[in-house]
Amino acid sequence: MRNKIQACIVDDEQDGRDYIALLMENEFPEINIAFQASSVEEAYIYLIKNSPDILFLDVQLGDGTTFDLLSKLNEVHSQIIFITAYENFAIQAIKIGRAS
Repeated sequence: MRNKIQACIVDDEQDGRDYIALLMENEFPEINIAFQASSVEEAYIYLIKNSPDILFLDVQLGDGTTFDLLSKLNEVHSQIIFITAYENFAIQAIKIGRAS
């Protein structure tokens, strides 16, 4: 039996986290939402000890951006899916994707 894919959702809005979790549950049952964080700091504390397969990252958070989060981490082995309502973050997200 294959283990489920582990994922983490980082979004400062509960509705956003709930929507992504519901979408994963309904459309991708092989993905387990192992953790949800609402801030850079909360996500950082989790990610220094855990390495989920997938990170769903809202770019703009209440205490910074997920780019701040990624710069604090030594390495990230997770696949990253950036989520944002701000198109000006798209180029920055693409650049980070090319660097990994």
